[in-house]
Amino acid sequence: AMFALDANSTYLDPQALALLREEQGGSIQGIGALVSPEDRTLEEGDRQCSVISETCRIYIVSTIEGAPAEGAGLQRDDVIVAVDGESIVGWTVDEVTATVRGPAGTDVTLTIERQGETFDVTITRAAVTIPVIASEMFGDVGYIRLSIFNETADEQLRDALTKLLCQSSEILVIDLRNNPGGLLETAINITSFFLPRGEVVVTEGPEGDRVYRVTGDTVVPEEVEVIVVVNKGSASASEVVTAVLQEQGRVTVVGENTFGKNTVQQRYALSNGGAFKLTVARWLTPGGLDFGGSGLDPDITLEIDPGLDPATLVELVLAAR
Repeated sequence: AMFALDANSTYLDPQALALLREEQGGSIQGIGALVSPEDRTLEEGDRQCSVISETCRIYIVSTIEGAPAEGAGLQRDDVIVAVDGESIVGWTVDEVTATVRGPAGTDVTLTIERQGETFDVTITRAAVTIPVIASEMFGDVGYIRLSIFNETADEQLRDALTKLLCQSSEILVIDLRNNPGGLLETAINITSFFLPRGEVVVTEGPEGDRVYRVTGDTVVPEEVEVIVVVNKGSASASEVVTAVLQEQGRVTVVGENTFGKNTVQQRYALSNGGAFKLTVARWLTPGGLDFGGSGLDPDITLEIDPGLDPATLVELVLAAR
């Protein structure tokens, strides 16, 4: 029998695989922009796509603070239509990513479509550290922004939580806006910081279901109020953590409906140095919630300006809860 592959299953050539490993390690050489391939002609739901076409387009979701993409003025919902003068129609998402990235100090020219207008912007690539954690105290409120679930995110978050709690933080605001997700193990560890017991996530696949439980490594006392802030750029592992904590009544979720990616990919090494990334399962909450395509609904819907400073964000979120 023949089965169609989903948009998240793809071949990674050796260059694309190296870039993925680089990203999961916490740094890249490129422009520092988070992108999302979507077919927005479809109804709300699973708009993810993998090969660029007239309808499957690559949108800028966010830029890393201080990175070349931010300096060049790229904005959320900008569409990349060409790289170095060559149309990207027919390219895979990984091919676009690999071409836009490159050695620090070299230039790449992107053709951008914004609100019906098209223009070129030349950006000098740089070494970009993916910011995992930013934290700050505002009175008795501890604020943490978690940007990605990479190999070091759980330990960095543990350190940030410990420091804020030592400063007598009574409320924690965890900002997961534009967090694209990452590693399942990291998501399980981070969920365990907030839940003393129980299940974290269920993976449902052709070989049966697998249940992952908390590690028992709780960091945040139950009496500390926790607010999680999300938006349309919150995806994958960030949705898993949010969904489980919301389902358990441990957090209040504030912001926008999330991205809606709940599939699990596994890499299979190939003899040419590349790999095949195949969707092997989907994530469900212990209560059976399937947020694939539809995303998660916040407890409190709130539009938040992407450029809002942390202090104002905390004030806004506290006033809305």
